[in-house]
Amino acid sequence: AAPPTSGPGEGDQTTATTTEQWWAFDADGDESLSKPEFEKATPTLVSRFDEIDVDRDKKLSRDEIRTWHESQKARMDADQGAGTRSTAAEPAAPTAPATAPSTAPATGEEPATSPPDTAGQ
Repeated sequence: AAPPTSGPGEGDQTTATTTEQWWAFDADGDESLSKPEFEKATPTLVSRFDEIDVDRDKKLSRDEIRTWHESQKARMDADQGAGTRSTAAEPAAPTAPATAPSTAPATGEEPATSPPDTAGQ
């Protein structure tokens, strides 16, 4: 059988097959997925329904799902290219400075506090 030629994941047969299977949950046959239909199709993504429903008609069209999927795939590809993985739900944790700021006076005297001993590391 030929890979799907339309729908989310075009060119990505595994994803296309998965998202194309969502349409089996279109119980009323209106060529869109309501929130309850989408929840049955993919419970893990139902929290993103409003983000995907760009026209705010309370149903997802194939175009809305395709557009959202392509944007997610592009973001993941960009993250992988940068060697990172991030999601909107999980912002990157702030990082501590690599070294503590110097507390030494400008005159070159010893600092008021000694830096940690790192000789054994």
